[in-house]
Amino acid sequence: MAESGLDPIGEAAKIRGTGIGCYFDDAVHELLGLKDQAFQSLYHFTVGGALTDTRLQTQPAYAHLKRS
Repeated sequence: MAESGLDPIGEAAKIRGTGIGCYFDDAVHELLGLKDQAFQSLYHFTVGGALTDTRLQTQPAYAHLKRS
């Protein structure tokens, strides 16, 4: 199941999930000189109960860019 399908299911069950960055596998394989897919990671997704960490802030995407 794709990640986009897991988010609403988790929310309905009172749990949350997040994808963990495996986005640059091809570039990392090239950097390490790996020629096959033996260590290829398709995608990782974690699931669990949500914790509020008051040390963190949530901001809108691209909040660091100045608006014109």
